[in-house]
Amino acid sequence: MNYKFVKISSYYDSYLEYFYKNNNNIPSNYTDHLNKIFQDCFSYGNTFSKHLHKKGNKTHEIIYNDERLQKKWADENNFS
Repeated sequence: MNYKFVKISSYYDSYLEYFYKNNNNIPSNYTDHLNKIFQDCFSYGNTFSKHLHKKGNKTHEIIYNDERLQKKWADENNFS
């Protein structure tokens, strides 16, 4: 049996400031933007999702306090 998992995270504001200060080439779409953050390997990143996905589960992660990232999701999904 496969499951669906959603992990909702909050990243330190100081980390997000650091990330955006040191990354000028942020992808224009939500998925690539999220993956760029995960590539930075802050905290646990997307470790849980990667391993759960390898076991055949559907996974998604949300960084709820990253306003830039959430705005991209809202724009791409016609959500105001």
